[in-house]
Amino acid sequence: MFKGKVALLLGALCMIAAGSTSSWAQSASASASGDSTSTSTSTSGGGYSGTIPRTDVAKYAKSGATKDISNDITVNDINICNEEGVTCKNFQADTLEAEIRCDGSSTSLSTGGWEKKPSSKKCLNTISICYNEGLPSEKCYDFNKSDSDRPNIIAEFTPYAHSGTRFSKCLSSSEAGTDKTADTYYKEYCLWGTEAAGHGEGGTWASENYLEKRTFGSINGNGSSAGITGDTGDDMLKISDGAEGFIEYVDAGVDDAVGLKWVSRNGGATAQDMMVPMGPRGTFKDYRDFLNNPPPGASVDDACYAVKANLTCADMEAQIPATCGSFALQNFLFRPTGNVDDPGLCAVGTASGTTLDSSGGLSYSWTCTKS
Repeated sequence: MFKGKVALLLGALCMIAAGSTSSWAQSASASASGDSTSTSTSTSGGGYSGTIPRTDVAKYAKSGATKDISNDITVNDINICNEEGVTCKNFQADTLEAEIRCDGSSTSLSTGGWEKKPSSKKCLNTISICYNEGLPSEKCYDFNKSDSDRPNIIAEFTPYAHSGTRFSKCLSSSEAGTDKTADTYYKEYCLWGTEAAGHGEGGTWASENYLEKRTFGSINGNGSSAGITGDTGDDMLKISDGAEGFIEYVDAGVDDAVGLKWVSRNGGATAQDMMVPMGPRGTFKDYRDFLNNPPPGASVDDACYAVKANLTCADMEAQIPATCGSFALQNFLFRPTGNVDDPGLCAVGTASGTTLDSSGGLSYSWTCTKS
């Protein structure tokens, strides 16, 4: 909690409230006229501003797959540094590194199924976050590599392919805006094989390009090389013994949890092809029943979409205490506004106790608090 004073005619003082373990004081004289109200805008969340290229996770992956990612950041990628009235100085940052893990799109569809694995690593080596730069009330908060309260590293995910199809790589750009659940075609899908994990990857990954695709009633490619195909002449998929791969059923809806699954077959009635029902249209109940209760010899698991991943710093607002605004320590020829949300009173926090001092009514005091 901070207390501030601003004089109408006299010098002013801003100090930390009683009970705090440290204090600072400044004195200054200045004059101003006109409207004393100012405004401020801020953003919330992490800090990605689009200045750093994101890591392409260009392939689908089975639940449990992992990938090491890394990227640098600039001061413009720190969210709080883009807020009005904030100046960031002495910025130094290491390359951010983390491991991301596929949990499956049925648990976290908004991230394509990916999450950052927990880590004790922190953002930033050094940064000074300053308020009211150049004014008598300027206050900076320094974060150094040894500080335990530096922000955590967070991961942000956006679709790898066309934004109109969320995270899908199956539909082309011309199909991106097509509502596949509403058109007149049926059993529209892409089939993907598997390939070995690459450098910095673990687990099971899909081939980068689909093996077979059926949209608008026509089939492109041939999934039989992976033992899975929809070229059956009916509303089913066929899975041969020993096959494994990824089924993206876009007709069920890209935003549906069953839209992308990993399947395999090893055993069962090996002399026969295993048939997967894809209907009925609308509810796709038979297909859902197959996924939820696969027959003997079949295995089904969650999968993750392709994404663009970026590492950045968690919101630093929590590390900044209540801070006096630009009105503190200045002289004015008018009474400052009493609006408790005016950033001139508090750069961080909310003003309260906005009353004139009893000493002749020449100074105005308030308290900045932050919940």
